[in-house]
Amino acid sequence: MNGILKRPGTGQAKIGFLGGILLIALVIDLFPLIVMLSISVKGEGSVLRSIGDLIPRHITFSHYAEVVTSGRFGRYFFNSALVAMLVVGGVASRSLGCLCCL
Repeated sequence: MNGILKRPGTGQAKIGFLGGILLIALVIDLFPLIVMLSISVKGEGSVLRSIGDLIPRHITFSHYAEVVTSGRFGRYFFNSALVAMLVVGGVASRSLGCLCCL
């Protein structure tokens, strides 16, 4: 093999190390999302009282119902979806335009 001797198992060790690093990065990235979802389903009084509890004792979805039924949630959602589609469409059209020039 080109005169180079490889140590057995070094490829597996690298994959295991990389997997461990990726797992740590995944936990760090997902932790804020988990905390946000946990706080969103807590009762109104327990949010500030028990900030360290990741799993709420009493789960309630009344906050979500209140957001959807009160105010102009539909309009805000439509505006967000419209902006997202325009941005994605603009980026895609520019990318295709640059691809055609090559």
